[in-house]
Amino acid sequence: MDLANNLTRDEPDGLQSLLGAALRGLIAGIIVILILALILSAAALSMDDPASMLEIFAIAALFIGAVVCGFVSAKSYPDAAFIAGLLGGAFYVLFIWVISLFFRGDSGDVSRELVSPLWMALGYIGCIALSMLGGLLGRKRKQRIGDGNKSPAALARRQLKTARR
Repeated sequence: MDLANNLTRDEPDGLQSLLGAALRGLIAGIIVILILALILSAAALSMDDPASMLEIFAIAALFIGAVVCGFVSAKSYPDAAFIAGLLGGAFYVLFIWVISLFFRGDSGDVSRELVSPLWMALGYIGCIALSMLGGLLGRKRKQRIGDGNKSPAALARRQLKTARR
């Protein structure tokens, strides 16, 4: 058994693992968007005026998907959770942008308002920021004094358990 092979197998491969983590986060974000779209569409249809809440539900699903994307990216690559969340968010925004290119056709409806490029850019920046927040939420927690088996609290609990018997 070669020690060098075991070390390289256990350690992340750098950029390749980071890209894989970002893609896993992207897939998780897309799945969450699809599930939320179904749930929130059903909730909107149960209302008196479904169209009134549709935009809010769509934005909520988009932003929640961004947080999940960053969280899963960070859990997949814990060594650089913030960077994984950022890259996952960039992939997420790129995917949403490419999909939105197919749905920008003019239907001839004059009453339909198009979203301005400024609002779209702010929405994309918000998705990346929320994905980075998800990356921060998914990072490894540092062990605190009370978390270990040798902490004063753990020792006191063990002594209490033995004293009760």
